[in-house]
Amino acid sequence: MPEPASGAPGAIVLRPGEGRLLPLPFEGSIMVRVPSENTGGAWCQFEYVVPPRFSGPVPHYHTRIDEHFDVLEGALVFRSGNESVDAGAGSSVFVPRGVVHAFRNNADTPARMLVTMSPGGFEDYFIGLGAIIRASPQWPPQDMTALIDLNARFDTIVVPGK
Repeated sequence: MPEPASGAPGAIVLRPGEGRLLPLPFEGSIMVRVPSENTGGAWCQFEYVVPPRFSGPVPHYHTRIDEHFDVLEGALVFRSGNESVDAGAGSSVFVPRGVVHAFRNNADTPARMLVTMSPGGFEDYFIGLGAIIRASPQWPPQDMTALIDLNARFDTIVVPGK
């Protein structure tokens, strides 16, 4: 059996509630469980508590990012292409790059999911988004420049009118 690489980091154990909670100015939460720096940038993983009645992100796609969602609690409606599907606790949803997708929580209770993105780095998108939301007196902001720039930096292509 091969030996581990010299200087390679060891296993990381996170217990429930442990990780880096991102500073977001809205209900719900995103906690980074496995940051990109721990995977050499190959992937990142975060736990997302989706608030009740949250309309979710606008339909979008990525050209270089694959996403995998594991619904841990509650239920979400995932949109992939032109199809919507209910995904309750225990469901997994894989969205390969290039596929238009979105999700929402139609329930009166929060949902919780584990999101894995490959390659990594997307956890920083949420830090930037939080800063834009905090700086905007209304949502969506009147001046969309910062949001458009953030989306471009993080390979997020919004699909207008979908």
